[in-house]
Amino acid sequence: FDTGFPAYVNNLGFSPDGKRLLASAYQLKEYKEFSLSGELLQTIAGYHEWCYGIGYLPNGNIYTMSSDGTAAIWDSQGKQLKKEKVIADWGGSSSALSGNGKVLAAAKASIEPGQQFINFIDAETLKAKKIGYLKNERVTTLALNSTGSLAASAVFENNKISLWTENGLLRQIEAKTNAFWGTALCFSPDDQYIAAGYYDYTVSLFKTDG
Repeated sequence: FDTGFPAYVNNLGFSPDGKRLLASAYQLKEYKEFSLSGELLQTIAGYHEWCYGIGYLPNGNIYTMSSDGTAAIWDSQGKQLKKEKVIADWGGSSSALSGNGKVLAAAKASIEPGQQFINFIDAETLKAKKIGYLKNERVTTLALNSTGSLAASAVFENNKISLWTENGLLRQIEAKTNAFWGTALCFSPDDQYIAAGYYDYTVSLFKTDG
């Protein structure tokens, strides 16, 4: 179905009951909720900058991550319940939600390579904790395991996957590819594996325990 956005769709998310779908679009300051038949249920605006992350929490509330460095929680009717600064200054390029819906992760964006901060965020209070950074590497995608205790990040400059806990960088894994630019990440349901997609059309699998 046609979303009515004037730009490409950059995020999607199913509701917990599987009957609704959220969508946001590149560099737009709003998101839309649709039925599965494509009927527009609501359009929610309220950001000064565009949304780079969006999804449903287990209780049916909606979270959004904006490139102005904030995260917000909305109820099912589109009323904003909470909004907090989760990334210092301006920025935000990638986000993820843990499988249990309790933890968010966000990476700060930068046009030029610099300190790329990785933050863990409590999905209920939106309290953020800076857990570390990558110097001179631009984070392109993030993933969280089922409990939110482990995050994975990929970057534009090389083929390494960085693993993070709330205490900081745990270790880095190098993929068996010559490609730079990690484009996608996900954890397996049992948290034993990470799948990573790359710009050369390949996928690499890693064990999380090394």
